[in-house]
Amino acid sequence: MLCGCAFSGAASVCTSIEGLSTVLHAPASCAHFTVQLDSSCVRRSGRCRFASVRSFEDPDAVCTLMDERTMIFGGSEALKKAIEGKIAAGSKCIAVITACPPGIIGDPVSQICSEEEAAHPGTSVIPLIEDGNAAGDFMQGVVDAGIGLVKRLAAKGGKMPMTVDLVGSKTMSSSAMSEILQVKECLSRLGISVNCILPGMSSVDELRNAGRASACLMLNPDGFSRALCAFMETEYVVPALKAHVTGGIAEAASWIGETGRFFGREKEADA
Repeated sequence: MLCGCAFSGAASVCTSIEGLSTVLHAPASCAHFTVQLDSSCVRRSGRCRFASVRSFEDPDAVCTLMDERTMIFGGSEALKKAIEGKIAAGSKCIAVITACPPGIIGDPVSQICSEEEAAHPGTSVIPLIEDGNAAGDFMQGVVDAGIGLVKRLAAKGGKMPMTVDLVGSKTMSSSAMSEILQVKECLSRLGISVNCILPGMSSVDELRNAGRASACLMLNPDGFSRALCAFMETEYVVPALKAHVTGGIAEAASWIGETGRFFGREKEADA
């Protein structure tokens, strides 16, 4: 279990998503800590010969480098400069995550994000107001980022048949990507494709279609996975399958069978 702040949890999700730039409105020390989690995960994956999260290998993140001066005079200009720097570099989708200092001094982060978005049509600038640990712990930040990004990016529309969203990815687990690849392989044998992975380890394009999946399949039966599934069902009418992914022969047969029955692929599930 990771013990940390919501800022770091949200960052672990955002930096795992391909095509998403992350602005860490924070002191250098906070940014260093959270980005080091990414590189540590890549190293552990490599040592154990697991697949790694590609975007963790070179995180697309920048820090506003808040210091004593910004604590007195505010960090608005530094935030604008960081966002505009990412836009100038070609970023079309940017998440802004707040550490403790912006919350303490009252930086108008949401307003700045809206203004930058209006000034640059075609660019999404998404504020994730965590204010360090004010919003909660690491896992609360993970939930906030997962829901916040889907809210801003996912379109409502017709469902894509024979697709699922995998819900409950553990971005900091060194074996998570390898496990997800195995789940994808099992689903492909049923003729089912993975539409999106939530809350992280996906791409901006996949997030845009997250609300069009036929169902959600939980990777873990924990509280944060259930919270994300409840959100997807309420906001996008994407139901959660009763079974969740788990290891073991009998257990795997159970979730594969349940998924097969939902999609009318019982024969393939029993094969």
